[in-house]
Amino acid sequence: MSVTYVLSATASLTNGSAVVQFQGAAQTLTQNAQVVFSAQPGTTYLVAATVVNSNSVTLSTNYSGPTQSGQSVTVTARQTILLSLTQPNGPGTNWFVLGAYWLAAPSNLLKPLSQFTSAVASTYVVAQSETQLFLQGILTEQVVAFQLPPGASQANVDAAMQAQWTALQAAVPGPGAFPTAHMNGRYWDGSTVTPGP
Repeated sequence: MSVTYVLSATASLTNGSAVVQFQGAAQTLTQNAQVVFSAQPGTTYLVAATVVNSNSVTLSTNYSGPTQSGQSVTVTARQTILLSLTQPNGPGTNWFVLGAYWLAAPSNLLKPLSQFTSAVASTYVVAQSETQLFLQGILTEQVVAFQLPPGASQANVDAAMQAQWTALQAAVPGPGAFPTAHMNGRYWDGSTVTPGP
């Protein structure tokens, strides 16, 4: 279940060019972000390199649609982010994997937040447009650690994280499973569970 969002800026696109110019607001996009332009629906492009508060972005391939300006840009939100991969007990021991998982929440399951800081933000770029998805209760974040055997490859890590995301997403309650209010901010002080604000 992918979540998409529309950037606050429009794009000027030139056929045969990989450079996209933004009008209206500077944008932050991460490397390999999947973007679709309204001038060419159904065609997905990847961002070549992370840009932060930029008025342009370079795609990994040249834009092949019509030359146009004022086009909306739809971005697919990330689902897994590898936070760390370590062998704390030394070479030849298990890998410890720490990942952040961005899960789609059914409509009205989560109460909107007044503030949110992703676990990803301490190490990697999180766009304001991505943060808005959490503030609006569209996405929820879980950080999970697990281990892999010493011989695990990057492909094994990727596959394990994708499987973990699938399991976590499947465990997200359906609409109406919990009351809309009092989900976010709920805490336990050792003796009492207190609902969120």
